[in-house]
Amino acid sequence: MTRLERPAVVLIAALLILTSVTISTVRFHDRNYFRDEINTVHAGVMLNAAETTQWIAEGGIHPAGWRILGVYWVKLVGVTEGATRWLSALCAMLALALVYRLGADLFDRRTGLAALFLLGTAPFFIFYMHEFRPYSLLTLASAGLLLSFLRWVRRPTFARALLFLAFGVTS
Repeated sequence: MTRLERPAVVLIAALLILTSVTISTVRFHDRNYFRDEINTVHAGVMLNAAETTQWIAEGGIHPAGWRILGVYWVKLVGVTEGATRWLSALCAMLALALVYRLGADLFDRRTGLAALFLLGTAPFFIFYMHEFRPYSLLTLASAGLLLSFLRWVRRPTFARALLFLAFGVTS
């Protein structure tokens, strides 16, 4: 790949990520919370750390990492749908970037762009990437787990093993 192609590929990847997030944001504009989202927002407003731990232990249908992140995100940004759902959008953007990097590491940058395009334009991903639910974080953790494992196998270091372990615990 020439020196001029590299910035173009990065620009295309960034535009694909932003387009995907923009489409999901438009689809969720002025949409009310779903029941799961209401539970997480309510916990973010009402529960302290000990109560959050107890709540997670009693109703463990979602990953604990998501619940903790969601509760403290609500404490940070407030209870409006637009603000809380940006956590999922941020996780989705990072997941798309990791999918691009995974494709580029396994094959080449064009393959990374193709993987990014396929995931970023999938209606299922576009719809669920903006809900205040764990789907985007699980996609991020899965892509991060695969990428960190690939890099750890290719060049084993303790830091890469820890990164692989962190993504594994998150997912």
